[in-house]
Amino acid sequence: MGLTQTQVAKLLGSKTHKSVGRMEMGKASPSLRTALKLAALYRAPVDFLFRQLYMQLRDEIRIKEQQLKSVDANVQGVQIV
Repeated sequence: MGLTQTQVAKLLGSKTHKSVGRMEMGKASPSLRTALKLAALYRAPVDFLFRQLYMQLRDEIRIKEQQLKSVDANVQGVQIV
């Protein structure tokens, strides 16, 4: 689409392009509302726009899922007398 940071900032309703630059450099994370606006603007899913963060969070969730399954399996194996 070839937009400048200033143009993106205006489309997002921001007063300055600095916030866009900080997000691009990974120094700031957008709010959910801004992330959804970016997804609409760039016509791309949020998980694609924030791939590294998405992958990190997904991996954390998968580890917790496995831990939860292990705990549940251990609890089911214990008999209460």
